[in-house]
Amino acid sequence: MAQAIVGLGNPGPEYRNTRHNVGQRVVDALAHRIHARFERDSGHAVAPGRWQGEPLYLIKPGSFMNVIWTSRWARCACVSRAARVATTGSAP
Repeated sequence: MAQAIVGLGNPGPEYRNTRHNVGQRVVDALAHRIHARFERDSGHAVAPGRWQGEPLYLIKPGSFMNVIWTSRWARCACVSRAARVATTGSAP
């Protein structure tokens, strides 16, 4: 069964090594471990890979944390997109 891990954080180099990007650093480390590469997809970065023989999709949303959590639509869109990527292997 396909799984998705969403690493939350803020976009941009000024946030790269801050506490706000721990989630993105975790998925970066996982991507390195499973030899997955991130590709841009509609403003988000998605890295398809495999973990213990199962499909795994690592996702870094392209929105700021406060935008993701204050907007119900963005929250639903992110989860919906992650689920679509996890189940179909691509997002429209």
